[in-house]
Amino acid sequence: MITYYAPPELIKNGRIYLTDQEFHHAIHVTRSKRGDRLRVVDGLGNVYFATLEEIQDNIAVLEIEEKTTSEADPQTHVAIMQGVIKGERMDYFVEKATEVGVSEIIPLITAKSYRPGAGKVERWKKVAISAMKQSGRAKLPNIHEPVEFEKIPGFLENYDTLLMLEPRAQKSLKNQELANKILLLVGPESGFEEDEVHMAKSWGFETVKLGKRILRAETAGVIALGITLHLKDDL
Repeated sequence: MITYYAPPELIKNGRIYLTDQEFHHAIHVTRSKRGDRLRVVDGLGNVYFATLEEIQDNIAVLEIEEKTTSEADPQTHVAIMQGVIKGERMDYFVEKATEVGVSEIIPLITAKSYRPGAGKVERWKKVAISAMKQSGRAKLPNIHEPVEFEKIPGFLENYDTLLMLEPRAQKSLKNQELANKILLLVGPESGFEEDEVHMAKSWGFETVKLGKRILRAETAGVIALGITLHLKDDL
């Protein structure tokens, strides 16, 4: 069954209101008509099954029949601070991390990273919405505004396990004991500078490697996420 997205403010009084792109998709692409049953998620973890009741100018009104949750959403909270990657490669990371089960994406400005222009966060949110629907999830990852490397300590009290991906590390991610709120720190294309690694360690991060090969930035974060959720039996 095709999944549609409605933000919480468009779900009220037993009705769901599909607007904009979701309206277009439901009415003009999949040709939904009155009486059809649709699956809708709100990005907070709720799944609704609702009947298309009315089609207005640019709004589809659905009557809620059932509300449930999705088993596709992991219980483990994994956040990834990803050194910003240029162009579509960052889109790829956001898409695949959302599919696999990331809870938060925090774009990180490092010494070697690309600095994103205006509108990038909104673009990444749209990519995440599409990936959430495709993967069967009902929780939309929280995508933060870009953060400077020096501002990382302001986030750390929210997590119990702090891991920094570093190819030269002695320990492997697959051998780590993990809590339920995990922060993964992943570098951009050229990796982290030495002083950034030292700073991260001083803030409580443990450096870990993924394996024998050097992965591209957009691949490393997704693989690390997959390994983490696998270790928690939550993939």
